[in-house]
Amino acid sequence: MFLWALGGVSMQAQLFTMDTEKPDKLDGSLHELGPKAADIFKAWAVARIDGAEYFTKDQATLRREYIKVGNKIKKAVIEDRLQESAGRQYFKELLKIGKRAKEGKSSSSESLKGLAAAVQGSIVDKANASTLTPRLNKLQWSIGEIALYADDTSAMSSGKQSMVKRRLLALEQKEESAKKDKEISDRERERLMKSGFSIWKIIVEDLRKE
Repeated sequence: MFLWALGGVSMQAQLFTMDTEKPDKLDGSLHELGPKAADIFKAWAVARIDGAEYFTKDQATLRREYIKVGNKIKKAVIEDRLQESAGRQYFKELLKIGKRAKEGKSSSSESLKGLAAAVQGSIVDKANASTLTPRLNKLQWSIGEIALYADDTSAMSSGKQSMVKRRLLALEQKEESAKKDKEISDRERERLMKSGFSIWKIIVEDLRKE
């Protein structure tokens, strides 16, 4: 899921499409939030996820390291080499490092090195090809990004925000259960994707502005 480059944004307007059944034919693309909400999210992503708000132009090297660590987390989650819950926690810590850098409160370089080492230590050596779900993981990560954005900005109503978090955790538990036997059937993939799109639908309905 790593589309971020210096000056880029975290989500493309068209992340991916699915052939499986989806609520109201949603496909998980950012434009489904509506032009206003999508643009506001993009601005937040450039500022926070890409670090434009946290690092000055003279800190370009540090900013690249910040983005590199974020990319590492996201890629590992999509490849099923790092659990979604662990990935989210690491990503929250990354954003905290960025905020501290903006305030000049800590050694950002050392903090980033420490986080990168922790992430590397949590990544498994090999993914299991028979249980890989990259499209599901992409959707889950996108939902997680929106949840972080909502936490940071109060963009979503508190009730819907709580619902999204609960359902995302439940989906991850279902995914873990489906993969316990080291196999995942087409039917299980379809059910998991449908559950994921039902969460995305909550986000779209809450954020969409005409």
